[in-house]
This record gives sequence, structure tokens and C-alpha cells, in this order.
Amino acid sequence: MINNNVIDIPIIVFAHNERTIDLAILSIKKLGFKNIVILDEEIGFSEKLKLFFELINDEKYKDHDLFIRTDADRICLEGLIDLCKESKKLLEESKDKYLLVEGKGYERFMQRFRGATPHVYSREIMKYCLENKEIIKNVLKPESQIGQYFQRKYSAAKHVNCFTNLHEYNQYPSKMYQAFLTRIKRGHLSYYNVNAILSDEFYSLPMQKALIDSKNNNSQSMDYSLQSIDKDLNLLDEKIGPILNLEEEYNKCIAIANSLKLK
Repeated sequence: MINNNVIDIPIIVFAHNERTIDLAILSIKKLGFKNIVILDEEIGFSEKLKLFFELINDEKYKDHDLFIRTDADRICLEGLIDLCKESKKLLEESKDKYLLVEGKGYERFMQRFRGATPHVYSREIMKYCLENKEIIKNVLKPESQIGQYFQRKYSAAKHVNCFTNLHEYNQYPSKMYQAFLTRIKRGHLSYYNVNAILSDEFYSLPMQKALIDSKNNNSQSMDYSLQSIDKDLNLLDEKIGPILNLEEEYNKCIAIANSLKLK
């Protein structure tokens, strides 16, 4: 029998100075999840993935076969519960127990749904990655490459039609500069309504800088996000300030999500 009580699955949040870290955690707690781990080390994304995979060796998680990985710029929704329930079914049906499952999120600046984190990983995939660390590459899309690897070898990457999160709402301008730069370098500029972003009080400058720096920055990794913040972007961060009322902001996000469900 499948236990549909999924709130005991460990949920690991990758964080790096996001404006929404507390809001993201609140959204997770609202769903009932208790076992929340925050990875906020000042290291690159691929190195943080290794820390995440190493959790399978922690005595606290020895009885867990599934783990959720999400980001601090994602506001989780009730569809994450459905994603976890479906993941449990898929894991029970899997012979080799290799499984990596995603739902869909709504992108604030792309104004569209996309397959997205949170991802549900099976223990066996995490174990495999630890034993074959060469597949954890320091590239622009490290997690996507892992998914593609397991899909090619084991047909283990699954997409489920569950609306699990809102992405990049209420972020600091400096964080959006990093996000824009990464997406442009991935070849995703056409996904954005650039003119609309360039007319935004807080996000015009991040996009302008990202467009310029994408021509000068040849890095093929995501680690430039660890660099110091440009002073002009820092001033915008100070202007927008921290989120002062988490409950109010959470309710606004839920209202946005509910309106999107009606489309």
C-alpha cells in the first residue's frame, strides 16, 4: 500500500540571500512539511547539489526513499503535495528505483508555465550521483543535465502536470540580475517580454546589465552568482527592502496562483 501522507518527506531548500527565503519556508510549512533543511552555504550550485545528495548518508534520513529539492525563490503551492503523492506511486512501480520527478511552476518574468523545481529525487538516484560525481557538472544547467542523463539511461525523469510553485516573485533586483544573466547565457532571452521588464522600476537595470554582461562574461557555470553585488543594484535592493509582512505577502501569492488556475 502507498502511504499518501507525504509531509514527512525531507524538503531541502537551496538558498543564497534571496529576499523570499522566509516566505518560501512559510509556504512549505503551510503545506504541512516538517522536515525542512536549508542549504545556504556560500558555494556554487553544483557543489551544493553534492551536499544535497550526501544527505542520504545522514542517520536522520536513513528511512527516507524520496527527497524534495527546491529553491528559496520559489513559493510552494498545494500542487507539491500532489507531486509527492504521484512520485510515491511512480517509485513503487519502478524496478530500479531511479526516479527524478518535476511538476510545473509559473515564471514571474517569463509570464508562462514551465517544467520546474521543486524536484523529487529517489534515494537511488542520489546514491548514484554520489558514486559517479562526474555527472554533477559545473555548467549553466547542472540539474537539467542530471535529469537528461537518467532519462537517457533509465527513463527515470518524469514530468507530472501539477502546479507546484510561483517562481521569482518579490526578488531583490541583484538576484534577478543573476537570474537574467544565467537565462540569457542559456539562450532563453526570447522567453522574456524584455520591453516590459525594461519599463519596470526595480528590474529594468538588472536586465540592462545582464544584456551587457552576457556579451562579456564567457563563464559556462553558475558560480558568478557568488560575486559581490554591483553598487547600483545594491541601492535598488535597499530601496525595495525586505519583506515586512510574510502572511500578507503569502496571501497575495496564493491569490495570484488561484487566478492562474482559472486561465
